[in-house]
Amino acid sequence: MFSLFSFGDVTKVSVLINALSGLSSSFTVLFLFWTITILAKKLVLHHSGR
Repeated sequence: MFSLFSFGDVTKVSVLINALSGLSSSFTVLFLFWTITILAKKLVLHHSGR
């Protein structure tokens, strides 16, 4: 789907696909960071509440 933004220029398809890969990887790392942060906060708050 991301290759549709090349508007018929086949020389831009590989660049756009690689950009999509980088964008997907960065969002994966962001969501992983948020998940780890939330779990760490719950763990710390759980142990400090005793």
